[in-house]
Amino acid sequence: MPKSNELTIFAPQSGIAPSPFTGYADVRNLDIHSIPGIARLNNITAKKSGTTVVGLIKWIVKNPATPAEVYALDDGGKVYKSADSGATWALMTGFTAGGHGNGLAIWKNYLLVARDAFLDVCGDGTATGITNANWTNSWKAIDSDLLWHPMIVSKNDNKLYGGAGRYVFSLDEAPAPFVPATAASYTWTQQALDLPPNYRIKCLEELGNNLMCGTWQGTNIYDLRVADIFPWDRSATSFGQPITINEFGVHGLLNIGNSLIVLAGIE
Repeated sequence: MPKSNELTIFAPQSGIAPSPFTGYADVRNLDIHSIPGIARLNNITAKKSGTTVVGLIKWIVKNPATPAEVYALDDGGKVYKSADSGATWALMTGFTAGGHGNGLAIWKNYLLVARDAFLDVCGDGTATGITNANWTNSWKAIDSDLLWHPMIVSKNDNKLYGGAGRYVFSLDEAPAPFVPATAASYTWTQQALDLPPNYRIKCLEELGNNLMCGTWQGTNIYDLRVADIFPWDRSATSFGQPITINEFGVHGLLNIGNSLIVLAGIE
């Protein structure tokens, strides 16, 4: 029996119910990741910058080679760097491409920044080489999307995959080491996978051997009740059978214990 000040939530991974009469209609600020099977309150967030970071942050990545380095990208395309695990921040200079901030990833000791129709890259291949002096703007052209270019480093094949409108692009190191200025050191495919017309990829995750593409349609997220997830085994010329959800878009995917947690809809 739970104590009077406790709330027992059975299987929080099953999601939020559409009605308080059939489950939990509104659940927020719960941490279901740190200890599998236990839901607990998340830590309260604290403001870290009042002047340096001026835009809405949409992407944050930590440098796996130098964990104290954290990078953030705002909606105006500005990149911020913290060398002390997020305690203080500085605006990165040398990145002059501008536009929207649509995606961020670290791969092979390089920072890749996605904007409307291009990938920009920063680094020199070393663990500490992501510095202001090492930017290459407009490094690769990608299919345009003014909002989202999610990217993921595959645990299956170590390639970088990204969403660009209805296409998935891929970047492979071949042969090592990857050097952005040396075309022979990598294989770039702008359209490794194409989805049906009008779909826009918003999030990516892996489940087993499949790359899972969460999508939406329209100009505004509330335009169309379409939320399909397209699985792709990364080698076939097309995707597998889509997972269809009657909601306004798929906004987030997370693999926990080989189960796919899906954030969909606007409610």
